[in-house]
Amino acid sequence: MKQFKGTLVEIKKRDYPGFSTDSIVDCNNVFPRTFEELVDKLKDGDLKIKPEMDISIIEEIREAVLRSCVVEPEIIDMLI
Repeated sequence: MKQFKGTLVEIKKRDYPGFSTDSIVDCNNVFPRTFEELVDKLKDGDLKIKPEMDISIIEEIREAVLRSCVVEPEIIDMLI
């Protein structure tokens, strides 16, 4: 599938201790949230604070989102 080429990021549990298992981030799906929405999720227990993620993983996710052909242009513009 063309849309997944280079847009899936594998994160090993050994590289990020905040995950309990090896994980895949699908960078074709971006869910914009306002600050207020995040605060509400935290208050409701729907969001948990995790350890800081290494910048190299963040950059890998960012680059994968930029490669996506299905993420909205407005989201891409915020990452450039």
